[in-house]
Amino acid sequence: MAGTWDRSNIALYVDLEADVSEQLLMGLAVRYEDFDTFGSTSNSKLSFLYRATDNLSLRGTTSTGFRAPTPGQANISNISTVADAGGDLYQKGTLAPTNPVSVYYGGKELTPEESTNTSFGFVWDATDALNVTFDFYSIELEDRITQGDDISITAADIALLQSLGVPGAGDLTNFRFYVNDFDTTTDGFDIVATYDTEIANGNTSFTFVYSDVETEVDRTGGLIGSGRVDQLEKLLPGKRWNLSAVHNTGDWRVLGRMNWVDEWFTEEWGGGGGYISDMSTIDLEVSRDLGDYTLTFGAQNAFDDHPDKEKRGLILGWEYPEASPLGFNGAFYYFKVGMDF
Repeated sequence: MAGTWDRSNIALYVDLEADVSEQLLMGLAVRYEDFDTFGSTSNSKLSFLYRATDNLSLRGTTSTGFRAPTPGQANISNISTVADAGGDLYQKGTLAPTNPVSVYYGGKELTPEESTNTSFGFVWDATDALNVTFDFYSIELEDRITQGDDISITAADIALLQSLGVPGAGDLTNFRFYVNDFDTTTDGFDIVATYDTEIANGNTSFTFVYSDVETEVDRTGGLIGSGRVDQLEKLLPGKRWNLSAVHNTGDWRVLGRMNWVDEWFTEEWGGGGGYISDMSTIDLEVSRDLGDYTLTFGAQNAFDDHPDKEKRGLILGWEYPEASPLGFNGAFYYFKVGMDF
């Protein structure tokens, strides 16, 4: 159903930063926002950078956040005719959460998502050639917005809704709506190390990036199922890293990078959900600077690695899991010409 909806808001943002001592830099930011639909909200951020020594700095930030539901999420009405596994047609749709049919099944007006973010870490220049950064972070999200699971409308419910005078009650067999239905906490840390050296008559820069993250669903309101919870907690690999080297000598530039991700979960795997094995890929690139032109030849996933094959591929038509952090299309080779003018 077509329609037009709007929302207006006014915001004020102030950001202050000052060196309170020779070693300590402090920052304070405040944002006030007023919506014509949800009222007002105030959010803030407090940050610091402490130069402990000439080679070591400590840093940290704590902040609150706010995200209002979009007019589309609050007012959507989309009904279509689809076929089930047996080829029979039925009506399926996404309704506004305030639609009377949605309200009957627990729908209510959407409210804003709120977040609390905390991070702290350090920057360490271990030597003139070696730099290391470490950051821990924690993100708490409340009243997150998502589409609820599909709801099948029974004949008895249709009769009851029609007896109550609910319009459109007999037009649907299956539907869903947006809800504020769950809270999550995400904790993790990132490590980045860079090392510069001279090798083979040129300069070489090594970079190592490691990430470890975990998301936990703290609360659900019952409108999303266990499958959606598994997606939120396990769909992304908990651990991943990449190691790259870039070598420059004369007119030549050579890059090599290895990417690795830990196992991850997909609800569709094998029909009942399961884990995909950890996976790695190699990227390679060679460039030649010819003055006004630069020629580049490269390969992403140079050795054509793939995730585990989907067990039901012959039935559902795909060979690999739909969700794959490093892709499922295999190797990609490219040639580029750059021109300066």
